[in-house]
Amino acid sequence: MVAPVEAAASGRATTSAATAMPTRAVSLRRAADGRKDVADSVELPGPSVSEEKLRRWLTCLGQPARLPDPDLLALLDAHGRTPHPVTSVAVGEAARELFTEAIERLRPAKDVPRAQQLPYLVLSTCFVHGLKWTSAADRLGMSPRQLTRERARAIRLLREQLLSVSRLPTLAVAQDRIPAIAQFLPRPAVSRSLLESMSRSRLVHVHGSRGIGKTSLVAELALEHARRVPVMWLRFRPGVNASLVALAFEVGEHLKVSGHSELSDYLHDALAAVDVGIMTRLLLRGLADGPRLLVLDDFHQAATDPAISEFVDEAAERLGSLRVLTVGRHQLDGRGVGAQFAVPPFTTAETHALLAQLDVDAGREIVDAVHQWTEGLPHLVTLAASWLKTASPTDVAAVTTSLGRQDQVQDFLLGAISDLLDAADRAILDAASVFRDRFTDESLAFVSQQTLGAVEDASRRLVRRHLASRSRDGDVAFFHASVREYFYARLSALERAALHERAADWYAERHHVAEARYHRGRAGSG
Repeated sequence: MVAPVEAAASGRATTSAATAMPTRAVSLRRAADGRKDVADSVELPGPSVSEEKLRRWLTCLGQPARLPDPDLLALLDAHGRTPHPVTSVAVGEAARELFTEAIERLRPAKDVPRAQQLPYLVLSTCFVHGLKWTSAADRLGMSPRQLTRERARAIRLLREQLLSVSRLPTLAVAQDRIPAIAQFLPRPAVSRSLLESMSRSRLVHVHGSRGIGKTSLVAELALEHARRVPVMWLRFRPGVNASLVALAFEVGEHLKVSGHSELSDYLHDALAAVDVGIMTRLLLRGLADGPRLLVLDDFHQAATDPAISEFVDEAAERLGSLRVLTVGRHQLDGRGVGAQFAVPPFTTAETHALLAQLDVDAGREIVDAVHQWTEGLPHLVTLAASWLKTASPTDVAAVTTSLGRQDQVQDFLLGAISDLLDAADRAILDAASVFRDRFTDESLAFVSQQTLGAVEDASRRLVRRHLASRSRDGDVAFFHASVREYFYARLSALERAALHERAADWYAERHHVAEARYHRGRAGSG
């Protein structure tokens, strides 16, 4: 289910299996049938981790703020451990967790020969516990020369383990991954229209109602652009990063990964005394370095900070090599620059195509009725696919004529699907609903009090029910915002408080102070 999805799978909140907008990340790995689709993006070389570089990182475990560098961030990304927001302290903490867990996996059984125990003992003594060289040699009963030799062997084994990941990072999607879903239904005419808008304007505001497929449409276009130019995908989250300073921090960390640390260095040095004028100039300077596509998702969440809209307008006007796409629910008021692009609902033919893609075997008359009933909203069509697999023609006729408003249709479909869930799956969904940001399988298992295996198994079932959908690379599942809100609204005050309390404990243990404070406050309010 993804971090914090922190990004143990990095991703976003689930979306419809076709074109709907993802908004609350949940890694739910190996969702659906466990197959991994080939990502439609360019794979770049993996993280550059020499034994010497790994030794330097391990030496800094006690001072995590000294750890970050681009290769370390690439390694974290490959393991699905990229923190959000990407700050020096957060990267250092994530790296310390990764290395400590990797060292622990080298722990042998107690009855094995000492030679097999040494890699774990050496790494644990020298780096996890941080003993000085002579003290470590004395504790391990070795000469300094022998310790040097055994440390080199242990680091080599640890490096092999760290690099044995199933996928390599794609540099073009360094921060929030491009949230491309596996069962996206191509809409060639709509995509062409959006590309035409981008050819006429360097800034395009993509808008439409919830579930219309805005994010998935833009994600497919962004994947194509990632073949040619860097793509920076950032998503606004209320109470987390919906301010210009927070946006600058995320852009700064992204630019730092690609070798431009001026903005990041300034923000870390200035801390609370940030000069907005200087920060804005550094932002513009960093984004001016070559062609780039910047996507700002859930842009409606940033409406409370007009400085963001003003900056986006200025960047689009001044930077000829930058293209900006904002994705939000509302058409902007027209006072700024840029073109407006409204995502249309499905045509009848597209509704037919999506239902067929989701293995719904229904006659044309039923599909036409469902199209009219859902008003061609992709998210509702996707939910209807699950219901249609058990509904009779009589049921379809009765329901499609009795419910008219979109909110009624959505509540009916989510209610019908949730009635089919067992207690374990419902517990997973209830726990997922309390997160306001991305989260990992591990965090969801902790909050739901389920095992990690139970979370992963639930992902497959929830994808089959169309309550979640797989990412393109197969290791992340997404919940659409409406799914999260539906289950959250149905929690009792006691259930809500207990889940938020456990989420607060999870974040507090990992020093995510703001998130821990948020969940503690929600627990107190019930």
